[in-house]
Amino acid sequence: MPHIFEKTETLNYSWGMVTAANWIKYPNPITNHVLSVDILSREVDPETGVLRTERLLCCKQSAPAILRTLGLPIPEVAWFREVSELDPVSQEYTARTVNLTMRNLMIVKETCVYKALEGTNQSTNPPQQQLTQFIQTAEFHAQIGISSVRNLMEEAARNRFQMNAGKGLRALESVIVRLLDEAKEAVADVDG
Repeated sequence: MPHIFEKTETLNYSWGMVTAANWIKYPNPITNHVLSVDILSREVDPETGVLRTERLLCCKQSAPAILRTLGLPIPEVAWFREVSELDPVSQEYTARTVNLTMRNLMIVKETCVYKALEGTNQSTNPPQQQLTQFIQTAEFHAQIGISSVRNLMEEAARNRFQMNAGKGLRALESVIVRLLDEAKEAVADVDG
């Protein structure tokens, strides 16, 4: 049975603000383990308006101690493929990420969903309180046959992921705050 990480948060920002900030979250000093994010493809479905994006992420971090003690060949840099769909009609953004590096040792599958909460109309004038639900899940599948070793590897990977997940939300919020501050400054410049 793989180890699973699950987290649900209510973000006190509109879905539009959260998804806009998500696209420019990196580079960020809070999540300095993310070295680069490259867009491989981006297309809009002409019938549905859904934006589909494929990105390649490069991350650097030391391997958990348990993996180092096992003597496993762990590179310092890992690559991940993210495929996302942003639906402006349903106001839902889903990103699915999987590791490309070390798949012979561990497969990690992450899904992040951002959706506008019902009852928080994002388009009324003036807008009501705008909230976004964030749901994050990750599965860790060690590819080692020995169950005790597999369990240790999955637990170590889950713990590291949990630590970085908190950083990811703090990084996202820092970008949102920066965008809101820049908008206030722009309005002040126009008014002043």
